[in-house]
Amino acid sequence: MKTYQGTAEVKLVVGNTAAGYYKDIRPNVYIDVSKVDELVKLCEKADGIEVGASVTISNFIGFLENLENLKLEGSTNGGIDVANSSTDGTSVPHVLAAHLKKIASNHVRNWGSVGGNLMMARLYNFESDVATILLGVDAHVKIVSLGSEGNIVTETVRLEDFLGKGALENGKLLQSIWIPIDKQPSKDSQVLFKTFRAAPRPLGFALAFVNAAFFARVSENKSGVVTLEEVRLALGAFGTEHAIRARRVEKHLNGKPLTWDVIFEAIRLLKTDVVPKSGTSKAEYRVSVAGSFLFQFLSPLLEKDSDHVSEFNGLLSSGKQRITMTDEYYPVGQPTVKIASDLQASGEAVYVDDIPSPENCLHAAFVYSEKALAKVKNVDVQEALETPGTVAYISAADIPPKGKNIGLKMAISEARLFATDLVECIGHFMGVMVADSYDHAKEAAGKVKVEYDLKSVGPPILSAKDAMEQNSMFPVHFAVAGETKPIGDIAEGFAEGELKLEDVQVSTESQKHFYMETQTTLAIPDEDNCMVVYSSTQTPDNVQRSIAVALGIPYHNVRVITRRVGGGFGGKVFRSSAIAVACALAAYKLRRPVRTSLDRNTDMCVIGGRSPSTSTFSVAFTKEGRITALKAQVLIEAGYEPDFSVFLPGDFTHALKKYNYGALELDFRICKTNTVPKTAMRGPGQVQGSFLAESIIEHVAARLKLDPEIIRERNFHDISSLSKYYGAGAAGSSESYTLPSIWARLKASMNWVDREREVQQFNEKSTWMKRGLAMIPIIYCNMAGSKSAMVSIFADGSIVLETPGVEIGQGLHTKVRQAAAFALSKLFSKGRGVDISRIRIVQMDSISMANSGITSNSTTSEGCCAAVQAACEILVERLTPTFQMLQAGAPDSEVKWDTLISKAMFMTDMKVHHKYTPKQSFYLNYGAAASEVEINLLTGETQILATDLVFDCGKSLNPAVDIGQIEGAFVQGIGFFMTEGVEIDKDGRESADGTWTYKIPTVDTINKRFHVELFNSPALQERVLSSKASGEAPFLLAGSVYCAIRKAVISARKDRKNWVADSKLADQDSVPDDFRLNPPASMTRIKELCGLDNVELYVASMAASNQNIKLDAQSNSV
Repeated sequence: MKTYQGTAEVKLVVGNTAAGYYKDIRPNVYIDVSKVDELVKLCEKADGIEVGASVTISNFIGFLENLENLKLEGSTNGGIDVANSSTDGTSVPHVLAAHLKKIASNHVRNWGSVGGNLMMARLYNFESDVATILLGVDAHVKIVSLGSEGNIVTETVRLEDFLGKGALENGKLLQSIWIPIDKQPSKDSQVLFKTFRAAPRPLGFALAFVNAAFFARVSENKSGVVTLEEVRLALGAFGTEHAIRARRVEKHLNGKPLTWDVIFEAIRLLKTDVVPKSGTSKAEYRVSVAGSFLFQFLSPLLEKDSDHVSEFNGLLSSGKQRITMTDEYYPVGQPTVKIASDLQASGEAVYVDDIPSPENCLHAAFVYSEKALAKVKNVDVQEALETPGTVAYISAADIPPKGKNIGLKMAISEARLFATDLVECIGHFMGVMVADSYDHAKEAAGKVKVEYDLKSVGPPILSAKDAMEQNSMFPVHFAVAGETKPIGDIAEGFAEGELKLEDVQVSTESQKHFYMETQTTLAIPDEDNCMVVYSSTQTPDNVQRSIAVALGIPYHNVRVITRRVGGGFGGKVFRSSAIAVACALAAYKLRRPVRTSLDRNTDMCVIGGRSPSTSTFSVAFTKEGRITALKAQVLIEAGYEPDFSVFLPGDFTHALKKYNYGALELDFRICKTNTVPKTAMRGPGQVQGSFLAESIIEHVAARLKLDPEIIRERNFHDISSLSKYYGAGAAGSSESYTLPSIWARLKASMNWVDREREVQQFNEKSTWMKRGLAMIPIIYCNMAGSKSAMVSIFADGSIVLETPGVEIGQGLHTKVRQAAAFALSKLFSKGRGVDISRIRIVQMDSISMANSGITSNSTTSEGCCAAVQAACEILVERLTPTFQMLQAGAPDSEVKWDTLISKAMFMTDMKVHHKYTPKQSFYLNYGAAASEVEINLLTGETQILATDLVFDCGKSLNPAVDIGQIEGAFVQGIGFFMTEGVEIDKDGRESADGTWTYKIPTVDTINKRFHVELFNSPALQERVLSSKASGEAPFLLAGSVYCAIRKAVISARKDRKNWVADSKLADQDSVPDDFRLNPPASMTRIKELCGLDNVELYVASMAASNQNIKLDAQSNSV
């Protein structure tokens, strides 16, 4: 440190885990202090614990647990009976260790240090759990420096004072942390110590909204009166600069006998200590939960036999999959292992970014707008080009004379590549910086100076409401306009209804794709003005076409190769093209290979996501709950370009029509906003449509005070209305309409009646935990498209398949290979046909599989299977004469595949190309799911206790793959309905820009028990091998979780209403079951609906009740 003092920016590091959060802080010098003896010291002394600043959090946890195991523990709660403690024990080491395990992840805890965490809190106001819990035990820190005479100067500072300052002075170093522990407590008093945190994920991987560590020394007299002799209350992460002590509350509680009135005043007083700074998100929620924590800490001392909150126990505990197999199309229908799954698990599977860089390869990083709407006055790249390793800046000015500024070229639409004089959203591409590494390119991109003109364009349009006011619209695409036409006479339908709900508004937010592999491309210039492009895309065809148009060269000069994609979910259907075009343009201009693999933050900023929607509906219905008419206006936020949003009305309508509304009239508006273009996302439109359908059911049920499942059943289609809503072709026969049977099967298999009664009994007994059980159906409309295939048989009998379908993890290659084995084995007796191991399916290549179309809609697998099957049947037909000749020559023996091919290869064409076109473009999937949840009224946290799901995918092509698709889609649906909110600020910047701010489901937020059954549906001759798709429809069934949460909230709100009456406090929310809960049903929204003041109301009601008891006692004594 002395060597570099004053000459460079120095950072002392142990694991440097702070770089994962503070990415822009890049000092000149790093000094590793992970091996300095004095800094890794961990020791237990007579009156406490000393923890070296460089001790990793994992080592600290191990040390604390070892202390517990050796019985070297601090004070316990002894005679104080603390019900439902937040930990298994209340010793200081135990509680600290248990809390530390909820910080970050194992990997981060293994590298991150205790001192480093505290320095982050001190320097950057990091929302540290470590700082809060150490403040709660009155920790001190030791700071050392080198004296003027070369001696070591030591300074001990209270942690609270340490946190309140900035960087340590030059030459000073945090050496250790001292944790005092009283090992000889008073016989007349005992110690209570608990910690708390409220975070989007219970077991780590997320920063807390608020955390706390509370310490109290308490005594209890013979009358059972508990007195607080000493109280220490530490809170953090609530929007404060650093963890604090709630001094006013401590002063109020110290020395007082504990009563409900004392607790009530303490919670009220806490609001004067816990004051989030201006601009803090969810500020009211954080303050409310801080009060909940104080209640949880103090109330067990008064309510020794009362329930409070159960410990989190949400890890997956059981799963069951029920399938019915058939060998009718063997090996189709068998649960064979997915192709290349072993390579994926071992890391050997090659994705685009795994391809070794060719010689002289460069890397590209995007330069994009930081303004939502502005004219571009100037782009200054001079300083950026001086960044080490930087080669060039590529923009629209570099497009070849015959090319076009096109990032996406389709037969039905096109989109620009780079902005020129106007940017229309934050994330609008302006160019790419090209350098010798991605880090250098990214650094250079950050140095590009853009001069914006904001005044001449006016304010940006950031919401559907703004778009409506300014009439900023895209037209609904003509291809889907027919799907949204009215059904029945809307006036007659409303006249028939006895009751009405009018102008009810519900909305959905966007959702990010969050695929494991971000957008990735490698573009390599080839001879003869050609370009070879490796792209992680669902549409190699679009990429080929877009690059060719942008460069002004023929399509056949562009070869796009896609071996596999690390997840797409629709995000690589349209949005991947611009990434590939930018790399290809740079490679074409510089005549050098160029690649990019977007970092997560950039990917989430520029790719868009699911289209948000706002729906306003009016509905008429009878007193029995039969809906007679529905009228709705649906606003879909598209972004600044139409992308896929203009096609959404058709899909939205399909999912909405799962119930029979009688008359139906829909009005769709596609809103042009100054946000990143929204795009296809698993179940596009159908997710939003299904949500609206369930919202309608829930509101009708609330009005009638009936169970929503009753309303659902009363509005199921019969085959007549199903045909009216979807068309006779899609609806099929009454035999193929399996939804009523699925609904009955699910109710019986999950014991609906008993489970519903158990939930009701639980809610009657439990105050702070409420459960909900809900069951929903889906009708999902699939669109089947034409697909082609090429099958080649080699001289050794091995077989190669080529299809236009891209393997994106959905098991397409596995199913196609099974279909080929079935079709090629028709000449042989069962079990003696072509072994599946002889069949290989190769990567998608836009030259050999021209005009390939899109891998989407979950129907590409079945389409490719059908094309391969037909091609193989042509080969079988060609091979039949040779087979019959061989069989006639050896009537007593079985003809072998090898023999057949060796004889036929000289006289038979062993390659077939075939294009399959389905007879019916649309068909329906059916399914139902029931979920049970438990919500915590104090924090809003939700556990999904169980899900039972029955899904009809026809005769499954591969049950193992389909089960995986169903479970994966459902879990992703949990994210949409519970955790994956995308908010936008007043400047047009989305909150979801990385893993710190965007939370997909993890092992601690998914359903604890998950049972899935593939419904044994009848044979469907019109379908491909009697199968149906499975990849998207089950996503919608996660709506059962959302509906279960609504039921739990209703139960909570009824209790709250009683507390209001008992407490005599005013309440503005008088209708407990009439409320709006828009997804995601996050813990903050759940807490708000259960009451940010519910703790105060409860405590006030208890105080009033005790006062009434005293008055009654006095009256009786008189």
